[in-house]
Amino acid sequence: KARWSDGRPITWQDYQAQWKAMNGTDLDFHVAATTGYQDIASVARGRDDHEVVVTFAGPFAEWQSLFWPLYPRSTNATPDGFNLGWARMGDEIRSSWLIEPANGRLPYRPEAEANLRVPSNNDNPEGRSTYERCLILPQDGPPMLNAAYNNNMQILQTRDHVAIQLEGNHEVRIVRLTSRVHAPGATSQWMGDSVGWYEGETLVVETVGFTPSQSDRRSAMTRVYMSPAAKVTERFTRISASQIRYAFSVDDPTVFAQVWKGEIPLTVTTEPTFEYACHEGNYGLENILSGARYEEEHPRAPRPAAR
Repeated sequence: KARWSDGRPITWQDYQAQWKAMNGTDLDFHVAATTGYQDIASVARGRDDHEVVVTFAGPFAEWQSLFWPLYPRSTNATPDGFNLGWARMGDEIRSSWLIEPANGRLPYRPEAEANLRVPSNNDNPEGRSTYERCLILPQDGPPMLNAAYNNNMQILQTRDHVAIQLEGNHEVRIVRLTSRVHAPGATSQWMGDSVGWYEGETLVVETVGFTPSQSDRRSAMTRVYMSPAAKVTERFTRISASQIRYAFSVDDPTVFAQVWKGEIPLTVTTEPTFEYACHEGNYGLENILSGARYEEEHPRAPRPAAR
């Protein structure tokens, strides 16, 4: 008796809609890949609406990777729903969270953009990213950016504070509402020092005092570098019963030629956030460093020059 978060039952039609959208036969659906779905011959109703029968045209060893995650058929039934359903701010369709500059590019100063080309080193754990070391994720912010997964958050407000708990790496940012005065200038910390106030129905949050360790915010989804002197201003405005407009600006003149701005819709969910167990089983960092030590002990012969 599985149901979606809005209470509707999950049926075989959800599976069928996802297969039709993903199998590549309708080019109006802009899919990244059709692997597996193109090997399915049919998706049909079983004994009742809650049973689905998936029939493959031939062997497909990775069949368990399909329909995970499964999405409601309302998001897959039409090309517009599939292509644009995740990019709406209210009734407006968006293709990017960046709204200024108008050219859609982060306005890096040339000398600062070079920081994005500095590779990580394998000498010690400190040479790797904060993401790989499970210290803080690039999208945790501020500004809070979208990642490939774990984008949920919980916002709790009391009389004097707002707490923003992020699912990714279970970070919690505390925003003081009692004063607009920041902590002393010598203070720097993860996610900076945040103070907030209300302008009408909008919560405004200003953050300064970032630690230098958080400057490099590169990830698979974003290429952001910010200096410890950056000032981030966020605006949280409820635009409907189910959505908050999250708008932000970044003022960092040593890195960027102008202030840049972005907007991301925050959509309400009734589902709980999950534990982000990063350190547990973090064999990636250990393997990177041990692999580097092995290469040092067993150097490979140089490749022949290309002719």
